Amino acid sequence: MVKATGKSKKKKPTKRVTQLLPRSEVPAADCWDLKSLFSGDAAWEKAFARWQKQIDGYEQFRGKLANNVKTLVASLQFGSDFERAGERLAYYAHLKTAEDSSNDHYQRMMGRYRSVAREAEEAASFIRPELLAIPANQLKKYLKMKSMEPWRLAVERLVRYKPHTLGRREERLLAMQSEMANSSQQTFQQLHNSDIRFGTVRDENGNQIELAHGNLSRFMESPKRSVRRKAYQAYYSTFSKYQHTLATTLSGSIQKDVYYARARDHDSALSAALFPDRVPEEVYQNLIDTVGDHLPALHKYYALRARHLRLKKFHL
Repeated sequence: MVKATGKSKKKKPTKRVTQLLPRSEVPAADCWDLKSLFSGDAAWEKAFARWQKQIDGYEQFRGKLANNVKTLVASLQFGSDFERAGERLAYYAHLKTAEDSSNDHYQRMMGRYRSVAREAEEAASFIRPELLAIPANQLKKYLKMKSMEPWRLAVERLVRYKPHTLGRREERLLAMQSEMANSSQQTFQQLHNSDIRFGTVRDENGNQIELAHGNLSRFMESPKRSVRRKAYQAYYSTFSKYQHTLATTLSGSIQKDVYYARARDHDSALSAALFPDRVPEEVYQNLIDTVGDHLPALHKYYALRARHLRLKKFHL
């Protein structure tokens, strides 16, 4: 028999690790309401089936855009209605995927949307080259007609793309590649939103909490510098573990941009990216140069903060 010697020490209660809730357990009040798009998955499925069947409707306009303004307006209206219906489907599927990017059901939903959107892009690929093939004088007359008023700006913008528009066959081939061309981006998003885990961080109250994209800012606003430091290091050091995979996905994205820029006869990928907004490359470069020229002022500000906070080293 062992005798007790003095008072026994009480064990400190171990603090639980607060993990992120599975999406299915998140309170409805903390989720976005998608009922303005669709009442639920079943309603989305019905709308998706209707939308998919409408792709064949593009064929009724093939080879007829130059016949008369009525046909041209009808084709533009059909394309606009089709794209708007597609946007509603896309937003619902995308937001559902964003809720939980590891949910296979919504991953498949988004994948199905992308596949049908690519089919639609291929079916509609004749419109731009056929519209731009309309003689300039004829198109000018069309644009003056009242029925073309809602579409005037869109057509005028489209005409800007004439030097960078290919023939029907080439445009169809580019449209067929769209889903494949986005594979690097999709790989990055899946890695970034689903597979990367950042571990846990102990907050200022001693609670172990799982770190994620959504709560990083909470840790970075902690009154304790040690908490901010640990969260920052845990978050960004995790990315360094995937640096080669991330570099490969970035390389794939850059190669895609360069390929499409060359295919459409732009001077560079930068030129192609700025073309839709009519931004001269000089404006873009001037922005970068101006930021670079004024970095010393930012460094002085950081040095001033470090001095007043009495810190030997100042970290973001």
